[in-house]
Amino acid sequence: MAHFSPILSSRILQQKSSKQRLAGKAKRTKLKALRKSEVCATTVVIKPDTTFEGLLETTASLLSEEDQFLQKAIRNLRYAGTRRNRGFGKVKCGVEKLATQAPINDKEEFSISSGKLEVTITTQSPVVLAEQLGEQNTVFTRKYISGNQLRGLLANAYIRETGLSTANAHLDPDFFELFLSGKVKFGSLSFSQAIPIPLHLHTYKQGKDKAPISVFDKTDEDNEITKLIGGAGAFDGEEIRTDGYTPKTSFNFHNSRYNRAAGRSTENDAETGIFYYESLNEGQAFHGEITGEPASIAKLAATLSKEFPAKLGRSRSAQYGSVLVKLETTKDTNTLTSLSAGKYVMTLQSPLILLNENGHPSPTVAALKRHFQRFSRAR
Repeated sequence: MAHFSPILSSRILQQKSSKQRLAGKAKRTKLKALRKSEVCATTVVIKPDTTFEGLLETTASLLSEEDQFLQKAIRNLRYAGTRRNRGFGKVKCGVEKLATQAPINDKEEFSISSGKLEVTITTQSPVVLAEQLGEQNTVFTRKYISGNQLRGLLANAYIRETGLSTANAHLDPDFFELFLSGKVKFGSLSFSQAIPIPLHLHTYKQGKDKAPISVFDKTDEDNEITKLIGGAGAFDGEEIRTDGYTPKTSFNFHNSRYNRAAGRSTENDAETGIFYYESLNEGQAFHGEITGEPASIAKLAATLSKEFPAKLGRSRSAQYGSVLVKLETTKDTNTLTSLSAGKYVMTLQSPLILLNENGHPSPTVAALKRHFQRFSRAR
C-alpha cells in the first residue's frame, strides 16, 4: 500500500499566491433574497511556476507493472483544484525514485532486564484518532493514543517484520502470545505524560486562590460552590497543573462524493457536501508503556526495531497518519504496597470493564466489590 506524505506549509498562501477578481452571475435563491445581477468575487490562487515536492512511501516493494502504472498515473495528473473550466488548475507532475533507506536502528541493541517497554510515538503529520461527539459533519480526534490502537500498530509492524500472513497471523504461536493471549498489556499513550485529573477534585468558584478540594472531604459547614477541574494534567499534593498538558489540534474541511474513487463516499451525504476532520498537529510526542511477562516483552523487543515509522488513525493513505515509534527498555520499579484499614479513593486512569458472574459487562458497584474480594483472596 502506498502512503502520500502531505505538503505542509502555513506560509504558502502568503508567499506563493495572488488575488484574481472573477466576474460571474449570482443565481436567484429559492427565497429570492438576491436579484440576478453582476457580482465580483475574489479568489486566492497559487502563482504559476511554483514547485511542490512530496514523498510517496510504500510498505512493500512494488511489482514492475505496479511501478509503471503509478508513474503513468502521476504524469497524467494535469489539472488540480477548482475553477478548472475557467483556465485555472493546470499542473505538470513528475516522479523521481529515491534510494532505499537503511534501517534506522539495530534490533540487537535491546537488553531486557524486566517486563516493561517505554513507548514514544511522535506525530510526523496530522493524525486523526476518530471519535464521534454528536456533530454529524465533524470527525473529532481523541487527545491520547489508546492501548488498543497501540496494540494494532505494533501488531502490523510485527507482521511486516516476520512476513506473516495478515489473514492467518493469529495462528502463529508467538503472535498469539504477544497480542492475543493477554500476557502483554498495552497501555494508553498520553501527551506530556499527562494523567486524567480525578473527577472528585474540585476548585472553588469564588475562591480561585484556595487549594483544590476533594468532594469526599467537604463538610456540611462548607457551603461554597465548587466546580469540576476535569481534563488531563499533573498533580502533586495540593498542586494541580493543567496548562500545557493538552495536545494541539487543527480542523480541516473536505468534500464528499458519491464516487468513492473521487473522495469520501457516504450514502446519505449530498454531492460535494463538506465535512470536517479534527487532527492532532504534527511534531507532538505521546508517551506510554507496555508491560507483561519478561519473556514475552523480550520476544517483542527482539522482533521489532527500536525506532521505525508507522501509520496510525484515519485516512492513512493521504495527508494523515504518519508517526515515528520509539521503543526503549527500562527497569520496572513497580512494587506492591500493603494498605492499612481505612478509607481510600481509587481513580481510574483508563476505562475499566467489569464482568458479572456470567461473563457479561456489568458496570455496577456490586461487580466492583466482587472483583475487590476476589483480588484480596488472591493476595
